[in-house]
Amino acid sequence: MPEYSNIIDVPAAFANIKDYVVIKKSAHFPNYHDFDDIDIFCKDRDLFVQQLEENLSNLGLPAYRLNTTVKQNNTHIDVWFEFSSNLNLRFDIYDRFPYSKFLTSAAYYDDIINNFVEEEYSGILVRIPPPLDDMVIRFFEWIEHPNKKKHFDFVNTQHERHAELEEIVLEYSTVPYHYVAQLETPSAPE
Repeated sequence: MPEYSNIIDVPAAFANIKDYVVIKKSAHFPNYHDFDDIDIFCKDRDLFVQQLEENLSNLGLPAYRLNTTVKQNNTHIDVWFEFSSNLNLRFDIYDRFPYSKFLTSAAYYDDIINNFVEEEYSGILVRIPPPLDDMVIRFFEWIEHPNKKKHFDFVNTQHERHAELEEIVLEYSTVPYHYVAQLETPSAPE
């Protein structure tokens, strides 16, 4: 894999924005490669987009253009730099759960945003979901997109949290139990 792109200071792009969390954060965040995307849950999509665009305009970036695509459940903001033919970075912004294979609780969506935790990058705090909620989101993502097995694998390695995950999934969604049952049970202590 080539070097990181990192033309955009991703934490600075989120500075002073409220009511959001970066979901399914990659292990190398805030570093990124061309064509990567950053998924975001927020409460007010239009306000978030406005604040993100304002922050990007204040970063002193080389000449760029934004391609914005508004869909029913999300907005894509694609950042293209004039010196490159590659998509530099996509911000994928949601204001509700984007799942169609099962129902999810709007109250739980709000709880994920309200119960954010912060991670510091170069002096800037970025909001992310608490670890258990991150697991639930990744589990939902795998059910919606079974080809994204990396999310299932991420959840499945955290045996100690499976009972809590099961409780949340069954309380706040209509995910059938047979998906939860696919998680491995840790072996009994010796």
